[in-house]
Amino acid sequence: MRTRNVMRNTAYAVISYALLVVLGLLVRKCFVECIDVIFLGYEGLFGNVFSLLALADFGIDAVVYYRLFPAFSKGDEAEINRLTAIYKSLYRMAGMAVLVLGIAFIPFLQFMIADEVLDWNYIRIVYLLQLSSVLCTYFLAYKRILFSASQKESENIKTDFWCSMSSSMVKILVITVFRSYILYLLTTIVFSMIANCLIALKAGREFQFVDHKKKTSFQEIQELGIWEDLKNGVIIKICGTVYGGTDNIIISAFLGLKSVGIYSNYMLVSSKVSQLITRITNPLQASIGNFIYSTDKEEGILIFRMFDLMSFFLASFAGISYFVLFNPFISLVFGKQYCLGMLFVSFFSINVYMAYAYLGVMLYRNCFGRYDIDRKYTVTATLANIMISLFLVKPLGIAGVMLGTAVSQLGFWFGRAAVVFKEYVIEKKRDYILRQFRNLILFAIEAAVTVYAAEFSDDTAAGFIIKMLVCIMIPNAVNLAVFYRSDEMDLLRVYIRNICGIAKSGLKKKMKMGQDRRR
Repeated sequence: MRTRNVMRNTAYAVISYALLVVLGLLVRKCFVECIDVIFLGYEGLFGNVFSLLALADFGIDAVVYYRLFPAFSKGDEAEINRLTAIYKSLYRMAGMAVLVLGIAFIPFLQFMIADEVLDWNYIRIVYLLQLSSVLCTYFLAYKRILFSASQKESENIKTDFWCSMSSSMVKILVITVFRSYILYLLTTIVFSMIANCLIALKAGREFQFVDHKKKTSFQEIQELGIWEDLKNGVIIKICGTVYGGTDNIIISAFLGLKSVGIYSNYMLVSSKVSQLITRITNPLQASIGNFIYSTDKEEGILIFRMFDLMSFFLASFAGISYFVLFNPFISLVFGKQYCLGMLFVSFFSINVYMAYAYLGVMLYRNCFGRYDIDRKYTVTATLANIMISLFLVKPLGIAGVMLGTAVSQLGFWFGRAAVVFKEYVIEKKRDYILRQFRNLILFAIEAAVTVYAAEFSDDTAAGFIIKMLVCIMIPNAVNLAVFYRSDEMDLLRVYIRNICGIAKSGLKKKMKMGQDRRR
């Protein structure tokens, strides 16, 4: 049942998102041609501000989410009902906090914008509209978690797809005909509200046993240990938010809004890819959570290593593709004047490799609490990001900020791995570390060969397609050749066949065979 759900959810994610990516890039293309690029700077800057204000939610998502996995696995409707009521109450309190903090932050905007601003009233309107878009999530979207935790993420994806597609088409009309950034923002708000309302209605029909009017109490929340989790998790939340929410602020303060706007084009492409990966892996998250709470730890070792191998396949392919294709893509879509230097692209590609290399670990980590374990790693990573970025932004520009992001990524990796090895995985840490060093060396070799092969094509559209084919073929072919006979690859083939419905489940048998070989 798990594999069928994964297949259905993943299929919806890939097909719908491919269309949305094309529309999203078309919207951005129209934007840079019809509206001043400085507005992209405002969008990126305020987006970072709101991510910092989102600290008010204290990581409520993660605290409730991992508790829903065993509840859905056991079919415990009473527990699901109770957790949903708690999630709703906490999320609405967080929304009120973000609203208050967002309004209180308005007087400080002038200290964050290095450029000269002629109309501050207009900037405040833009800020409030973007704040409204953020608040839609807190007051309307809490029912999404029911579909995610029950392995029915496809319901969220379908609704988001149609609303996003409609929103993109209206944005293109607004940009090209009215050339209005205000109408552009209003379009985002309206369709965000529509999507969340539709999902709320679908959740009401799908989960009729959930009483959405149910109230909760402070004592009930305390009995479940949620306050303790929130207390431990708030530091993780703060660090994660600061880590991902300061780059645009630093660039704006030191280099100006135009630099933020140029940087935002790279972040747009990166976010589209990242969102696609998230949509694909979200169904895996629920499947892993269900698996952890229904299978013996020893039986799950090979499954963990299978996901680790899958993460390396993704990391090597993504890291190399960004290095080879990023600037040619930006040049073709937006123009050469919007390209950043290869030093930035190099650091960005390294950051991408590391982020995806521990994706499997992160999916496992999300199934546990224990925020006290990775707290010190996360704090160290966040401080390192800020200090390195501030130190290097002047001599290296945006590349210096990206280097800070890449270096500090290691702290998040170590912290999440520490939780997983403490709570679930029983293999030796040394074996895991040696495996990552082996993968890193293989990645470097694949990157060198791919870059050399891609140099024979030019910067035209045809040349870009050739580069893309090279990126697809070389790293993936090398990975398949190297790992073809491994136990993890053997299990991965079975897992993929199960998801695609080609063969009946043989995971238990493969796991047992893998255990026998290791013994």
